[in-house]
Amino acid sequence: MDETALTEALKKKEIRGAGLDFFEKEPLPADDPLTKMENVILTPHIVFLSEESLKECTYVCVGNIEKFIVGRSQKNKPGDS
Repeated sequence: MDETALTEALKKKEIRGAGLDFFEKEPLPADDPLTKMENVILTPHIVFLSEESLKECTYVCVGNIEKFIVGRSQKNKPGDS
């Protein structure tokens, strides 16, 4: 993301607003122009970190491992070379 271009577009009202959870420089400096703009919402880059999302990640990871194991066992049937 080009924060300078975004900041200018927000100032000129070419873009009405922005919600950001990542920045060119982390952490975002306190004096960054984006921190002073009323049409900008800034959040930490941990919005995804919730109990529900962690459970979902676990289910997806376990499912991928199961699919890998099943796929591998199907390829390695007795008599296969």
